[in-house]
Amino acid sequence: MYIEPEDAVKASNDLVQEEFNLQLAVRTILRTLTAALAPFADTFAAALPVMITLDTTCAASRWGIAHGCIYAMLCDESQALSIVQARHPLLGEKAVPVDVRFMPGKRVLIITGPNTG
Repeated sequence: MYIEPEDAVKASNDLVQEEFNLQLAVRTILRTLTAALAPFADTFAAALPVMITLDTTCAASRWGIAHGCIYAMLCDESQALSIVQARHPLLGEKAVPVDVRFMPGKRVLIITGPNTG
């Protein structure tokens, strides 16, 4: 049988009470902020698609910079598209870089080689 010391019981009860008080304070703050922002709900809803696009673009840019990515140069549809030293981004540096050339009029690309597992 374990009997918890009275000081430990009081400290434990005080901790539980403080955690409850903190949660109550957080809920009160969130309710107050929500009420203050509610009149602007339509404005936020209208701005959401722009914010999503901006956030996605920034995230992709940061990821690309961190992984040494570069933008492809646009070309005419009648030209071949060449990808030089390409690696799958999830395979990282352990992937063997490959050169790929997409020829006009060709609709199938079969990938084989050292990165196919």
